[in-house]
Formats: sequence, structure tokens, C-alpha cells
Amino acid sequence: MHIYLIARHVDLTDEVRDYVERRIVEPLRGHTKLRIPRVEVQLERQAVNGGQIRCHILVELKGHIDLNVTASGGDAHTAIDLAKERLLPLVTEHRDRLLTLERHPQS
Repeated sequence: MHIYLIARHVDLTDEVRDYVERRIVEPLRGHTKLRIPRVEVQLERQAVNGGQIRCHILVELKGHIDLNVTASGGDAHTAIDLAKERLLPLVTEHRDRLLTLERHPQS
């Protein structure tokens, strides 16, 4: 799994890197049935909305399937948490769909 962390107009500290690793990457590694070749996390300070931080997560799954999630928060930690809360159900739903098709193939 290749992990890309991009920060635009936001200080990318070691604390933020570790937080992304703990809150996003480790839970994605827990989905053992999925092959995830690439995860991209972008943090960006928005010029509008009072300078909130926007977190965009792109998860590329095997089979050219991309899951995109975007969330905004007052700081980087809040934005990462909100994006994670939206991402994990999507990944679980995709994994369940694959398991269903594997167990009950369509003719």
C-alpha cells in the first residue's frame, strides 16, 4: 500500500503524519479481504469558510475502483476524523459487496 500525504497551506508536522497513520491507514489495513494499492490524503486550508481545513481521502482499490471522501473541520485533526467516519463505512460496504458476490456468484 502506497500512502501519499499532501498538505497545501497547512503545516505538515510529524504529529499530523502519525495521526493520519493511526486514524486512517491502520484501519484500512484491517480490511484484510481488500487489496488497497494506494491511499492519498490531502489536507488543504480553504480560503473561504473561515480558513477551515479540508481533508480529501482517495482510496484506490484493486480493479480500478476509487473511493473519494471529503470533509472540512476547524483543524486538521477534526477534518481527518470526519473524513475517516465517512470513509470506513464505504470501504466496509465495498468489502461486503465483494464477499456477497464471491459467495453467491451471478450466472
